[in-house]
Amino acid sequence: MDVNIEMMGLLDYWMYRLNPNKKNKLGMCILIKDEQDIIEDNIRFHAAVGVDCFVVTDNNSTDGTREILTKLAEEFEIIIIDEPSTDFLQAVWTTSMAFKAKNELNVDWLLCCDADEFWVPPKNKSLKDVFKGGASIINCERRNMVMPEEAAQLEYDYLDTTLKVANPVLFSKQSKVVLSQSNLSMSLEKLGEKVGVNLHGLVRVKAGNHNAKHWWKFAREKNMDVQVYHYPFRSYARFKRQVENIIGNIAGGKAELGQASYRWKEQYEKGQLEDEYNRLIISKDDEKTLRKYGIIIDDELSGEAIKSARKA
Repeated sequence: MDVNIEMMGLLDYWMYRLNPNKKNKLGMCILIKDEQDIIEDNIRFHAAVGVDCFVVTDNNSTDGTREILTKLAEEFEIIIIDEPSTDFLQAVWTTSMAFKAKNELNVDWLLCCDADEFWVPPKNKSLKDVFKGGASIINCERRNMVMPEEAAQLEYDYLDTTLKVANPVLFSKQSKVVLSQSNLSMSLEKLGEKVGVNLHGLVRVKAGNHNAKHWWKFAREKNMDVQVYHYPFRSYARFKRQVENIIGNIAGGKAELGQASYRWKEQYEKGQLEDEYNRLIISKDDEKTLRKYGIIIDDELSGEAIKSARKA
């Protein structure tokens, strides 16, 4: 690594940290493809809880997502990047968005987000109350919100679910059980944390937005007040489109994807994808069992907060 680059990164960090009058512009970067059912909720909610601006990379959406972004950009400060590649180089693209946020929007702190994730601050507080100051990276825990069986109906609003995975199941990555055991429910799995990064001294964001490299690695913190609510599995039609996009990324040959993606590819090709979706949503009987063992609980916080930010 070039010593001069490292020194410049450290200087940038310490000048920001020691500045008694430092500003705190909070940005968010989002990489999306075919998220028309959720992207407006995401932008409006995060703008309402402290995010000042957005950098969004659209990767070949065909469902109207890109048009929604164009409309939102008339109302919010958003840079839209059109990425035509099918390689899905998430870490590369997210790092590029991070530096664009810093250099073009003067962002100080950046939240690295997916369209189906909502960063909910403590009651009566802003995200800017958390993501500020001299830390280099702040980690936050993430939990899945699970759909009940009614979600299979087209008119179901994903924000009506109150089922949160409070105590998730840890599937062994080393044994690749996700690939070999078809009866697992991926909606119950333990998720990686998400990171907010101080752009002063950032080196790069890593795949999945679960980690980052910073020149001042000694100032990492973990925050338990902000909760990242994840709504990955909504309608079956949305899940099917997601898997079809994953298959396209795999065909590109350079995609940064986890074991679940290859699981769904195999099930799609075997005609078993609808069976998988039925394992991702929760039947009434399954709900009783999962509640009994404390795996899922009721949590109305995110749904109510996101709905309140919707445009009237």
